[in-house]
Amino acid sequence: MNPESFSPLAPSLWVMPNFLPAALERKMFYQKNVGSKERVARLVAGVLMGACGLVFFGATPLGWLALGAGVMTVGTGLVGFCPACAMVGRKLPDGPR
Repeated sequence: MNPESFSPLAPSLWVMPNFLPAALERKMFYQKNVGSKERVARLVAGVLMGACGLVFFGATPLGWLALGAGVMTVGTGLVGFCPACAMVGRKLPDGPR
């Protein structure tokens, strides 16, 4: 009996094969294209955009649109990736600044 296994018929989880496709084994699906200072600015601007949208426009379609834009801006600030910047080819410079 294998000392790492609880049962002689089934291997333990430690030695079981990985069934994930090779595409899912990558550590990151995207390259970050938003710097740290810009990420903080996006977080602040997104919160302000959403709050101002609901305060000034209320629960109107324009207010919800401003809130949605604020949520997307906060999301790009949290993740560090902006799809619009990626479409135009923006990349962060290599190495420390």
